[in-house]
Amino acid sequence: MQEVERKVRDLLVEGEVCPNAKVAGMCLKIRSVESALWPFVTPEGIELTNDLPERDLRRAVLWRNGTNSETGSRYAERILTTTKTLRQQNRHVVEFLTQSLVYGYRSGCSRVSEVGIGLSAGASARCSCPPSRMP
Repeated sequence: MQEVERKVRDLLVEGEVCPNAKVAGMCLKIRSVESALWPFVTPEGIELTNDLPERDLRRAVLWRNGTNSETGSRYAERILTTTKTLRQQNRHVVEFLTQSLVYGYRSGCSRVSEVGIGLSAGASARCSCPPSRMP
């Protein structure tokens, strides 16, 4: 890795004398904080993100940001929250989602966001949405 650091440093020094003032200025600024470029590259075993909760959130944020709609973002948030919570409780994700969807279908619930309430709130819970037309 020292070879890469040396090459970058050489390019920055070369860039400082570039006739283009913007390039020269940028190279000068980068060289002034050069030591900050390498802390996570040099030591073995240090990850860019050391914080476990931050690593967990990164996947969710990337997926949510990749959706093309507000509805897609809400779906990503809800499904990731549900799966994370179920795993923390040592519960089976696919089994819970299957039971939720079956409950929703049988109760006539047309909103996927409210499907799980019958399983979590007890048998007396009912979906607040109007019954959907089931085939």
